[in-house]
Amino acid sequence: MRKLLLGTTALVAAAAFSGQATAADKIKLSVGGYGNFAAAYVDQDETAGTSLRDHGFSQETEVHFKGKTVLDNGLEVGFRAELELDRDQRNDTGSADDIIDEVYMHISGGFGEIQLGSQDGVADQMGVFAPRIADGNRLDDPEIYFFQTPGTTGSDSSDGYAPTILRTDVSSSDDFLKIIYFTPRLAGFQLGVSYMPEPTKGYTGYADRTDIGETEQSEIFEIGINFDEDFGGVGVSAYAAYLTGSSEIATTDDLEDWGAGANVGFDIGFGELTIGGSYRNVNARGSTVATLTNDAETTIWAAGVLWENGPWSLAGQYLNAEEDATTTDNEEGTGYQIEGGWMAGPGIQFTLGYQHREFEAEDGSLPTYATAEAEADIIFLETGLKF
Repeated sequence: MRKLLLGTTALVAAAAFSGQATAADKIKLSVGGYGNFAAAYVDQDETAGTSLRDHGFSQETEVHFKGKTVLDNGLEVGFRAELELDRDQRNDTGSADDIIDEVYMHISGGFGEIQLGSQDGVADQMGVFAPRIADGNRLDDPEIYFFQTPGTTGSDSSDGYAPTILRTDVSSSDDFLKIIYFTPRLAGFQLGVSYMPEPTKGYTGYADRTDIGETEQSEIFEIGINFDEDFGGVGVSAYAAYLTGSSEIATTDDLEDWGAGANVGFDIGFGELTIGGSYRNVNARGSTVATLTNDAETTIWAAGVLWENGPWSLAGQYLNAEEDATTTDNEEGTGYQIEGGWMAGPGIQFTLGYQHREFEAEDGSLPTYATAEAEADIIFLETGLKF
């Protein structure tokens, strides 16, 4: 299947460039991005001998450099790079945090779109998740973390912010170097495939061809399908995706990660209502490749509802994650959130919300907590900008 994928991608690329590939103008980059700043009051359990302040600030900001041009044969060629402005401290391992997010080229035409470089795989890009308002303080794969591991500071607190990672996106391939292909959308449907040989970004210009990489998983292949259509005023969006890898270590299972999600939106007379959710299952503990162990499984699901009327919005979400393993490290994490938003202007969003997170170890204690339970109640005010 992987050889077929590479061969098909090569044929598509060759056919796309078979015509005269010149352009009147070079690619000119523009700048965009977003910024989320939040203040919060936090009531969190603390372990003996540790102390956490009951309030704090946090932010998550990115600048995006992007550009494209159209060749004489009709092909659109572009480039995108994302810079994370807040990664200026060291993480738990003592190494510098990665300040570069996605960096890739893209080529599109009547055949669909090809992406080349450091980019999330099709499983993540095609995802449909529970509706929300706040972009930073969200339950599912949050960008801003106020639940903090006791005794850590700075970026360390975000690296280990919770015993169980709560995210339903099929994200095991992260934004490592890969080849991605999307078909054109037909009758609301779109297919996508991607291939990644090793978990590397290769910023030095050297290829990483080591058989045993950072996570002992290689040859990662993923396929996804996405649907987006309007039926007489009822909007329906859905997706399903599957990701698999090959273990370089004989004693470790091959990676398997899959998920699905759907949203339905409709007019209720005094605004628009959207209901939806998502589900993920991966044979890794903590839903990351780095913690993949034999006979382990993590299942995560989320559901939510969103009401919007002009600049005003209300939303609520619930999320649950369970880690099952043959060891005594089984854990569960849950969370729920209620939030209200006001769109002050184009790309300017204010959100006031309440969030509850709770984690429990069925056997033993939670990592770094030395207790079987940990929970927090969070009241936050978030300012979000898009530019």
